[in-house]
Amino acid sequence: MGRFMARGGWLCFIAAGLMLTGLFRADRTARGEENAVEQDTLLFGGEILDSWIRAVGEARRTVDVAMYKLTSSRALEALEEAEQRGVRVRLLLDGKEAARKNSLARKARKAGLAVSLWPTDSRGKLHVKLTLIDEKTAVLGSFNLTTSAERVNREFLLRTEDEHIFQVCRKFVQDSFATASTITGP
Repeated sequence: MGRFMARGGWLCFIAAGLMLTGLFRADRTARGEENAVEQDTLLFGGEILDSWIRAVGEARRTVDVAMYKLTSSRALEALEEAEQRGVRVRLLLDGKEAARKNSLARKARKAGLAVSLWPTDSRGKLHVKLTLIDEKTAVLGSFNLTTSAERVNREFLLRTEDEHIFQVCRKFVQDSFATASTITGP
């Protein structure tokens, strides 16, 4: 179990726990808590990319994305639009996946986004799917920012503002960015 947890497997345990928070959404909504849907939303299927794009569209200060793959043009456009609004956008992608022809990592860098690469050869895959927004919102699940995740795969996504969950995810992202190398130049 130690090796599993060391490779970021603990995030799966968090995600499973987060799935349960989505089950309580209807109860909180029924009690009149207006922000219940916005704070803890669990989605499956085709709504996922649209929800992720809305979350990025609501960002005012920061968007940090740690993602295995980036091939979705719509996702990249949302990040570019956030950057144009003055939001600081940082991308952390798996190094080997970012080198593939269909990856939009270089295009993101050319658009002015800060792009860092996880050292796959020495550290294994960066298989996380996590977005942090404005130091309060964590968006995570099984969903890569890819066209296949958007159109074909069965995926899930959870958006939460739970402070403890956000802080755990934030530490993971900070440590991961500290280990990564930044793509420089256009």
